Amino acid sequence: LRLHRVGRLKEWMLYVFVVFDFLLLSYILIVQNPFAIYQFPPQYNLRFGNFIFLFVLISGLAIVGRPKLLILGGVSGFGFWLAGSIWLMTLPDTILFSPPGASPDEVVATILDPKFVDPGLRLQELVVFAVVAGLLSLVAFRSRQQTQRQVILDRARSNLARYFAPETAERLADRDRASLEISQQDAAVLFSDIVGFTKWAEDKPPSEVIAVLREYHGVCSTAVFAHGGTLDKFIGDGMMVTFGTPVPGERDVTQAVLCLKAILAAVDALNSKRVAEGLSAIEIVVGLHYGVVVFGDIGNDQRLELAAVGDAVNIASRLEHLNRNTGTRAIISSDVAEAVKTETGDHAAILEGFEPLDVDTIRGRSGKIRLLGIRSSKADPELGSGDSRQ
Repeated sequence: LRLHRVGRLKEWMLYVFVVFDFLLLSYILIVQNPFAIYQFPPQYNLRFGNFIFLFVLISGLAIVGRPKLLILGGVSGFGFWLAGSIWLMTLPDTILFSPPGASPDEVVATILDPKFVDPGLRLQELVVFAVVAGLLSLVAFRSRQQTQRQVILDRARSNLARYFAPETAERLADRDRASLEISQQDAAVLFSDIVGFTKWAEDKPPSEVIAVLREYHGVCSTAVFAHGGTLDKFIGDGMMVTFGTPVPGERDVTQAVLCLKAILAAVDALNSKRVAEGLSAIEIVVGLHYGVVVFGDIGNDQRLELAAVGDAVNIASRLEHLNRNTGTRAIISSDVAEAVKTETGDHAAILEGFEPLDVDTIRGRSGKIRLLGIRSSKADPELGSGDSRQ
């Protein structure tokens, strides 16, 4: 304790102290106490059952939870007690066995002799101590493994919680690694972005830029996880979110639309707070599409990342950009509207606020697609409308 308090306790010292503890205890239990009132032959010290104190010492080591220390303690206790027992048994006046052909009375007299040492009992003590020390070491090892597994599991849950809703993260953490292999599935993909952020940030201090991003990402992440979404990635001042990955649900698209509205409402609330504090408002645009995505790990051995790719991702990204030309805050595709109708049966309430748009083509995609949007609200020019929207 003294070495620990002054900061000089080294790892190797713990092993030295364990050996010394068992050496000291064995010496005290076996060697005659010079201060005792009645002096008995040293062999008589084995009659008091002092061996049980070695179990107390080895049990104390179990609290530390270090298998190596327990093994060292077991070996030390076994070795020192064996050495002490051999020393007592080899003393010139030690009696080990009754005389051959001794009568019962003579056997009893031999056992009661203070100089008598029973080799069988000594062997029994050593065997039991070795078994207990081995079992305690095994328990400590298993407990340490379990603790390490729990730490890894908690770390996995923590890492997953950065991407998935809490319920999804729990389910994934309890699954085998193979459950995250590449898969192709239907999913809703949402992109959002702050309008004019790059131009606004040109002459702003880094601390203010990061503060705005943290506020925006914070309210958006809360809305995403509240609706069971997967936060695929932050892309500068934007983000990509998927619904239905990695575990498909029964109302993925409906939750995606509700999340879109929640994000808009959260940003509106944030703007009210910022304007009250004399800060500029934030204008965002959102695009949402439903279709087939490929989901899984991408990258290499040095770095892996969970990601969703595919045509649905590209279309959602184009819809987000299209808001800048249509004067809308959010655009969803007809695929989203149809999927909501299929999931809920009555999509009117879910899609309330969306209006049909005159635009029916998307850059990079052949054919026509019906789009619905929520009209843009007036925002602070510094982070909103005007040239900053380009």
